[in-house]
Amino acid sequence: MNKHMLALSLFCGTLFASASALAITQTFNGAGTPVAIPDAGNVNTTASAAGPGSPTNITDVNLNVTITHTWAEDVDITLASSNPVVAATPIIQDCGTNGDWTGTNVTFDDQGATPVTCATATNIAGNGPSPLGATVMAAFNGSATAGALSWTLNVADDDAICTGTLNSWSVTVTADEPLPAELTKFSID
Repeated sequence: MNKHMLALSLFCGTLFASASALAITQTFNGAGTPVAIPDAGNVNTTASAAGPGSPTNITDVNLNVTITHTWAEDVDITLASSNPVVAATPIIQDCGTNGDWTGTNVTFDDQGATPVTCATATNIAGNGPSPLGATVMAAFNGSATAGALSWTLNVADDDAICTGTLNSWSVTVTADEPLPAELTKFSID
């Protein structure tokens, strides 16, 4: 292969490799909300929909919740996924103090600008990383096979006396769009 063909091959390889970086974003809305969070109990709810038509790579997952509760520190949240399979992963635990979680829309997003805070006694707020760590949501990144994606959210009240409501929730998934089959074996001879 002469250097012109090599340069063209490298250019085309780079061009087509960057084409796989196109992203698809899909939002899964939780079913059955609003739902009461029982005193010293928990509620499981799911969100599912058609997933990718062919294998793909999930690159970002964000969880959005709206909760009201009369004692913010009682609330524990875990999230699990079916594709890729990720067991129940803690998203928030014992956040806040003796104040209310007042129904603020909170997004757990590892790349978000405003980390979710537990500092105030009156609210849980933010649009960013979980107080449990800056990469909590990255646990859901990885290879997804063709087929349905489903998510299971568990919201628990880990103490007695106070109760609350899971008003709404959703998971937003960003994945690489796979290349068309014709381009996966592209070569210049």
